[in-house]
Parts: sequence; C-alpha cells; structure tokens
Amino acid sequence: MGIVVELLYREGLDKMKPTYEQLKLAFDVAVDIIMKNEPGDSRAVSDIAVALASVSCDIVDDAVMKVIDEASVNYAHITK
Repeated sequence: MGIVVELLYREGLDKMKPTYEQLKLAFDVAVDIIMKNEPGDSRAVSDIAVALASVSCDIVDDAVMKVIDEASVNYAHITK
C-alpha cells in the first residue's frame, strides 16, 4: 500500500471514498507531475509515462496495460 494511503488508513480516514471524478483529477495531476520529469525528446520518454498518459486520455489497450502491469510488479515493494 502506498505511503499516503497507509497514513490515511492509519488515521481512520478510510471512510472517505473518492468519486471517479476525484480519482481522475488526482491521476491527471500525477501524470502531469511525472511528465515534467521526462525528457523533452518524445523518443526518450519512458514507456510507463506514455502508458499513464494514455490512461489519462482514456486510451487503454492491451499494450498500455502490459506496461502498467510490468511496472506494478517492478514497483510492488513501494506500494505494499
């Protein structure tokens, strides 16, 4: 579980369930922040940044989900 989510649950704020719109806004902001750290040359942008931006734009296919699934395995130690 992510650090922020873990802190929220520890503080008893798990009763506050975000709406789809709130999750979408938070995700879009996160993608914007991530993209600011990506190189300016589009050929050098990381696969995960492209995949997350695709999801942010409601473009999801098997290739996008494969990149996200692989990243979730690679970063599982951070989110648990």
